Formats: sequence, C-alpha cells, structure tokens
Amino acid sequence: MCGILGSIDRAFDQSTLELIRHRGPDGSGVAQMRVGRHHATLGHRRLAIMDLSVSGHQPMSTPCGNYTITFN
Repeated sequence: MCGILGSIDRAFDQSTLELIRHRGPDGSGVAQMRVGRHHATLGHRRLAIMDLSVSGHQPMSTPCGNYTITFN
C-alpha cells in the first residue's frame, strides 16, 4: 500500500517522505502549491504493483498546473 502525506502551511520535502519509505519503496514525489494565501504540500511514496510504468508517478498535476492530486 502506498504512503501519502499532506499539509497546509507546513512544508516538507523528500527527507520527510523517508519516514514512510516502508509504505512504498518504488518511488516518491512532492508537490508544493499556493492555495489562496496558504501553501499546500502533497507527498507520495509509491509501491508499484499493477502499474510499473513512469506514468504512475505521483503527485500528478494537470498540464496547466492548476490541479494536483495524489491517491492510492
């Protein structure tokens, strides 16, 4: 099962994701964005079972960058 982190106004980076490395050793990603006057951060540790391609890397953003999602 993948590991997911999220926060508002408390940034974290790749080193924070190392705390949940056991949830997904196959990849990781962090997305930081501004939402109004707040900063949001999404983090994801990937456990690749079904989709082994690079198209499964997360967090995922739309081409325009307005929307970002991470999910299990």
